[in-house]
Amino acid sequence: AEALAKGSRRRTNPFDGPIDQGVLLDAVILARRPGTLGLLTESRLVTNFPGLRSSLPRYYAGLHVLELLREFIRGGTRSGLFELAVATLYTIEEGKGLSPILAAFTLHLLRESGFSVATDLCAGCNRALREGEAAGFSPRLGGFTCAACAPLKSGGEPGLRGLFRTLARSAPAPAGRIQIPKALEAGMWNLIGEFLVHVLERPPRVLAYVSGLRRVSGAPQEKTPTT
Repeated sequence: AEALAKGSRRRTNPFDGPIDQGVLLDAVILARRPGTLGLLTESRLVTNFPGLRSSLPRYYAGLHVLELLREFIRGGTRSGLFELAVATLYTIEEGKGLSPILAAFTLHLLRESGFSVATDLCAGCNRALREGEAAGFSPRLGGFTCAACAPLKSGGEPGLRGLFRTLARSAPAPAGRIQIPKALEAGMWNLIGEFLVHVLERPPRVLAYVSGLRRVSGAPQEKTPTT
């Protein structure tokens, strides 16, 4: 919800803690007429996610989550998206496996918003894609495709379809244990970026920084099955 926090700069006010980006609050908001901001009357600080501010990669990762959440709930609420974002921010605080965590979050957010990235069936003709079959990629059609529906070179490196499928089936927290091959990471973010641009009709502002993230060491990694 979007609201105006009147009096938040006064020395005495009904707000517990800062009202800032990346701060989780329990809040009371008075709704006003449609098309206008609500009124924030009181709030209680839950967490300001201090771990997000402990390093630049974590900070950018948190901004990516907040930007996409805002875009996909704009104009109304969607069940589960807020909870997904909060859980992902808590996971990012640990600083382990940022790239796969953010990729899994983005794919889950897209799916819950009605924009699933097709990996098992061709997004164009709905034919089942065989294991090991080379695939194209089309944001307009909705994901990976057979050779007849999109050029194979659009699908990037072999193995990206399997990587997308693995990440889409993993919650953001355990996704931090997935090892993304270096040869696939840039291509993964290129395809995610193309898909987001198609859905949002503009590139997300933080994506250029997020796509350059590398895995933060410290978590045991699982090998990723590829197709």
